Amino acid sequence: MGDNSSDQSFYKYFNQLKSILPKSPFVTGMEAVYLYNLRKFDEALNVFESRYREDPFCLDFVDVHSNILYVMNDIKRLSELAAECTRIQRHRPETCCVVGNYYSLRGEHEKSTIYFERALKLDPDYYSAYTLLGHEYMHMKNTSLAIYAYRNAIESNKRDYRAWPNDYRMNMALANCYESSNQISLAIECYKRVLVESPENQISVLSKLAKLNNDLGLKDPAARYYRLLVCSYLSPLGDDASNTKILGSYHNRKTSQIGSPLSFQNANPGSENSSNFSSMLRPENADGSINHLSWKSDAENTSEISELGRGIESSKILESGFRELNVFAEIDEFAAEALFFLGSYELDRGRKVMAKEYLKHVTTNYNQFSDQASKLLESIRTTIN
Repeated sequence: MGDNSSDQSFYKYFNQLKSILPKSPFVTGMEAVYLYNLRKFDEALNVFESRYREDPFCLDFVDVHSNILYVMNDIKRLSELAAECTRIQRHRPETCCVVGNYYSLRGEHEKSTIYFERALKLDPDYYSAYTLLGHEYMHMKNTSLAIYAYRNAIESNKRDYRAWPNDYRMNMALANCYESSNQISLAIECYKRVLVESPENQISVLSKLAKLNNDLGLKDPAARYYRLLVCSYLSPLGDDASNTKILGSYHNRKTSQIGSPLSFQNANPGSENSSNFSSMLRPENADGSINHLSWKSDAENTSEISELGRGIESSKILESGFRELNVFAEIDEFAAEALFFLGSYELDRGRKVMAKEYLKHVTTNYNQFSDQASKLLESIRTTIN
């Protein structure tokens, strides 16, 4: 959603509807919600303001309006909106949501939860309040209640994308909750879902998955995730890699801390590569048992899996052996962490040449791992000589 064809399709039907109901606050409200979902906040605000000029007492979608003001950190206009909604209709779920957002922006999270809970008492099916309530509990470091709220948001309205189990934002929030409460296996499962559903967040999520597996003492899975991460920065060169072409790109990870999707050759839906990568992402506990939270089958996930599955060929080369690494992106903190782990990992397995190649690139720019990497490199040179 959000490309030109999608916009044209939406406005084609929207304009037809608007010609039939030109002054309908519901129709204009839906346009504002559409723009909000595309994160076109300024345009959405303009639609809301023109809508209030037509019908100043309409509170439909006013909670979405408050969400926009919250994201834009506009506490003055959010305060005015909360006061106006309270004056018009105090006992309405949307009004409670607006006031809850206002107190949340002020950092008064206890008061905010009171209003979100009140919204749910007025309308138990008001699922968006569960999501906002989960955020507030996270601010209050009450992870058990946050998980409860997020799960209710997921189960309340499965027909809205914001409550779908495969909405990466919901799974990211759940992953943070599980990680904070030391439920590492559940956190890993949620991060796997984020990896499939949101490839634009792949760098940070691969790093998380690698570190959490390492925390559980699962070195081999941690190494696999770190190799996939490294493939966004370096391409392996060697006899097995002579025909491998990596099409990775670098999108200002210094500021956004996210990467572009991995892009490699030889991975089609249903191929062996997709199947292997799918099994790698399957939500299993440390003991190998499938977790109690269900996940989509391989067949259902074919298109999403294949997006990431395109990286498996080059990561296999990094696992099996290579002559050297060709750098095509700046080594940042994510890459340095991954390269240092892989260097140590290969060294523990006696593969000194591969360890040396990984560690060499850690020392190209100063980072928190460069001193340790230099010491390991010196020890490798000493033993080789």
